[in-house]
Amino acid sequence: MKSVRVIAFISACVVSGSAWGAPILVQTIDVSAQFSGGAFGIDFNRSFGETYLISANTIQRYDLSFNHLGSITLSGGGLSNSTRQGIHRDAASGDFFVTNHLGVIHRFDSTGNFVSSFAHGGAGNGMAYDPNTNTIWVASFNGGVEQFSLAGASISSFSPSTTSSPVGIAYDAVSDTLLVGENGSDAVEEYTTSGTALGTFLPSPVFVGNGLGMDYDEVTGNFYYGGQTFPGSIEVYKIGRAHV
Repeated sequence: MKSVRVIAFISACVVSGSAWGAPILVQTIDVSAQFSGGAFGIDFNRSFGETYLISANTIQRYDLSFNHLGSITLSGGGLSNSTRQGIHRDAASGDFFVTNHLGVIHRFDSTGNFVSSFAHGGAGNGMAYDPNTNTIWVASFNGGVEQFSLAGASISSFSPSTTSSPVGIAYDAVSDTLLVGENGSDAVEEYTTSGTALGTFLPSPVFVGNGLGMDYDEVTGNFYYGGQTFPGSIEVYKIGRAHV
């Protein structure tokens, strides 16, 4: 089924301190045929030419234009499926890495079978892949951002100074910076990978709030934002990025 897409243009948002250019909402994508409510994670994955959204125990597959391709049901792992919210598909193995709000990252093969798991230090929400170091970043609702190897080794962590309850997270491989979403204000802040705050990227989304699902595509400069308060929709922001 082809997703319905609605184009919307608005004035640029105000950005303070960040190297990001002012983001402009250019599109809202309707995925309500697969998601009628709740949160979902987003992995805009050019390695496979697909986009993956996860909620509960199901991964929905789309092409890069968000035409629906099918779904994958996850099985095994021994923990509640309802808390799975962050996602990344590994280009080398084809496996899916999925956060669990109960403090566990699960790994599933390409057909959804459980492979392994490892613990992290908080209530994991969003996940972002760092291709520069072949690692994953996890935003935890209890206040931390953690970096792990794909084998589960803890590499680094920091507590965002301007984001008290992190939800979604995205990574810019060109600038080596992280975008971290805030649960309460819905703002998205930019940080270095060592945790230095660089400023506000998105003061507030237009429609969607509590953004658990985020991803940034360096090729197009598109930032994808999906949250709980406007179920079944993803906002797409065009970014004027001053990469240095």
